[in-house]
This record gives sequence, C-alpha cells and structure tokens, in this order.
Amino acid sequence: ASGCALHRPRLAGDGRYIGNTVSIRNAVSRQVLLNDPRVVGLLIHALENNTDRGGSYLYDIQSKLEEIGAPAIDPLIQVLLNENIEPTRRSLAAEALGSIVAYNTELRKLKTDNIDNINTTPIVLALIQNLKRDDCDIDTIAVALGRIGEPAINPLTAATLDDEDPKFKEEIAKSMKKEQQ
Repeated sequence: ASGCALHRPRLAGDGRYIGNTVSIRNAVSRQVLLNDPRVVGLLIHALENNTDRGGSYLYDIQSKLEEIGAPAIDPLIQVLLNENIEPTRRSLAAEALGSIVAYNTELRKLKTDNIDNINTTPIVLALIQNLKRDDCDIDTIAVALGRIGEPAINPLTAATLDDEDPKFKEEIAKSMKKEQQ
C-alpha cells in the first residue's frame, strides 16, 4: 500500500495534477468507477497534456468526462476556448459538451430525479466562438450544437447577424444545416 502512494498523481503548486501517464490512467480508472466528480481536474489535465499517442486513451477521457456530466462542463468549456490546446483535443471537449447536454435533456424528458440544471448558454457561446478559429472542426461543432438542439438556435442566429466576416457566416450556415439533419 505504501508503494502505491509514490505513483499517485498529486496536485502541483498551481493546482494542476502531475504524474506519469500510467499513474494518471490508474487513478482515473479507480476514481471514475466510483463516479467521483473530483476526478474532473485529473481528466482535464490528461486531455490537455497527455502525450500517450497510442490507442483510444483520449476518447476514454472524453467518455469519462461525459459520464461525470455537469461538474465537467466549465473545465471542458475552458479547454474549448484555450487557443494553446490542439484542435483534436478541443473537438473532443466539444463532443463531450454536446453529449452531456443531450443526456441531460433525455433525463428531463423521462422526468428522472437528480437531474442537473444545465445552463446551455455558455456552452453554445463557446462552441460559436470556436467556429471563428481557422483550425475549427466544423463537423464536430455542428454535431455538438445539434445535440444541444433548440437552445442553440437563437445564439447561432444572433452570431450570424452580428458578425461581418463572410467566412464566419458561412461556417454558421453550415453548422445550422448540419444541426437540422
């Protein structure tokens, strides 16, 4: 038991988790099995900084963040808005955000207890802001906005009317078309 402590990720002075990929993977597996929302910081750190290029590890991280749900929203928005994060990782954050909102919407339809009250406005605005980037994956953003559904329509329309950039207007139009499919 004492040997395990040496391999556990820990918080650095700036609040970020430090540790190698194996220790992060082990900690994530143990904590997510318990549905511990405190693992969000660890998962976000792994999403932003993971150097393990093999397999589907990043998709596993995305899936675990989706399972956690609402506590992962604000950190995922920060990943999406961070210009220093690779586009692929921002796309995974966008997909996770769309999935969290879609799942929450389905629970509301079923009138299930313990439903998180999710404010979709910051999510939609972050997705729209991401559309302005040259390295944006429009298909991923469109899918995320489509999963959010009706709450995304008015902000998308407003963004189209307010922006003078014809390329951005074209991206919004594409996104709205994909959203309707």
